[in-house]
Amino acid sequence: MQEKPDLIIVDIRMPAGGGWSVIDSIKHGLTTRGIPIIVLSAFDEEDLKEKARVLGAAYCIRKPFDDREFMDAINAFIEKGS
Repeated sequence: MQEKPDLIIVDIRMPAGGGWSVIDSIKHGLTTRGIPIIVLSAFDEEDLKEKARVLGAAYCIRKPFDDREFMDAINAFIEKGS
């Protein structure tokens, strides 16, 4: 039996393909589409949160981020899954 993660955290700026394509692949995968995604980004795009939401991310956090906000977001998803 393969285990799936409870949550995936994706940075938008990544060397291989970028975070947007990773999110798209996860959300179109039969076995991964239901896994919640938190997006991290240092980009200052006005529509960053909207783009993340449209692609299926559950939450978007801008870097640098507040540690408490980050942990609160993670804990919220973990508590939903348990």
